[in-house]
Amino acid sequence: APHGSPSMGSSASLPRRTVAVTFPPGYLELHVHAGRGLDLKLYGRNGTRVIKIPAAYVAGFVQAVAENHGTGKH
Repeated sequence: APHGSPSMGSSASLPRRTVAVTFPPGYLELHVHAGRGLDLKLYGRNGTRVIKIPAAYVAGFVQAVAENHGTGKH
């Protein structure tokens, strides 16, 4: 969907925000090996939201980072 256009369901009324999350070295790899996704809890003026990141997305991200840094999988 074009920037600012509603894309789906109730989230269409939420403003878009970009956040940076820093994890300690190896944290995401542990989630990949355990087959777990991430549940990120974000706090703000308009309340709290839990953003669920599926395990497959975490695994794909870790793989892409490893490939782009030339380290391969651990």
